[in-house]
Amino acid sequence: MNESEANQNMGKKCPQCGASLPAGALVLAFKTAVAPPTDLVAFSTASGVLSRALDPWRWGQLAEALVEVAPAGSTGSTGGTA
Repeated sequence: MNESEANQNMGKKCPQCGASLPAGALVLAFKTAVAPPTDLVAFSTASGVLSRALDPWRWGQLAEALVEVAPAGSTGSTGGTA
């Protein structure tokens, strides 16, 4: 398969993917050039974000909350079991 065939196949598999790229680029440009930083970004450091992202206690809290919201065996909105 050459490059042009690969590009044609990609368009058939995901036609909406190309439409989101210009919109995403526009949002990214706005957020980096125009929008003022929020407190969340202004008072965060890379090491602080990384330490919170890798904190096992926080992941445990997330797992507990997910178990409460979606208990094992649920199949979605119908509420039945498979």
